[in-house]
Amino acid sequence: MAVNLHGSAKSLMKKRGIIIIAIISLFVSISKAAPQETQEELTQAHLGETAFLLRKKELLLGLRQTAYGIFDWFSLETIPLYDLFGSWNIFGKLKLVAIDPVSLAARAGIFYLTLEELPEAQPSSMYRVYFGGTLSAKVDDFIHYHLNINNTSLHGNIIFGNDMIHIKKLLNIENDLEYKFNDRRSVVGAAGYNVSTKKVSLGGSHVWRWSTFHLKLGLTFRTGISRGLTMLPFFDLGIRF
Repeated sequence: MAVNLHGSAKSLMKKRGIIIIAIISLFVSISKAAPQETQEELTQAHLGETAFLLRKKELLLGLRQTAYGIFDWFSLETIPLYDLFGSWNIFGKLKLVAIDPVSLAARAGIFYLTLEELPEAQPSSMYRVYFGGTLSAKVDDFIHYHLNINNTSLHGNIIFGNDMIHIKKLLNIENDLEYKFNDRRSVVGAAGYNVSTKKVSLGGSHVWRWSTFHLKLGLTFRTGISRGLTMLPFFDLGIRF
């Protein structure tokens, strides 16, 4: 009798083992067959913009860009870092063309800055108007190229005593090259040139991306009119809903 019970126990364990193995195999098969989650394209590169937009009703909260997709082809944006320092700003981004491997977008906006914080300046203000266009091209599965050309015109007068500083237009050309190691990690190298001031900008950042969260760390180098090369840290994080 004991032998029969022992045999029954072994048979039951064997059946349970087969069932567990079958369940694990089925789960693995389903996991492999299921489509993999794709990472959304970056709406900003390092120096400039990309031609990619948020989806309709999608929200991006970030340090360098907070945006909301009004439609799949139009979004409203602001730059929180500038807002924190009193430079209130708003932008609109419009998708023009999206035919693989090329996308085109236009972007326009306005900055408003009060200068009452400066004790040596009379109460005054200025604003600047931004117009730009961006081309993004997928060279292959790993390399994306972004060309951004924008013009910023500054309006208003900064008054120091009896002196008035008249601000001119600024034309920028920005190039960003993104190399993807995988869906989670990429690097972006950038080079820009300001046609109006003859300034050069160079930089790069490392990008980590998860399903809804991204982090960028890098450096930017700029030449100045009165001083030489300056180095600025580049830091950005954001989450998409």
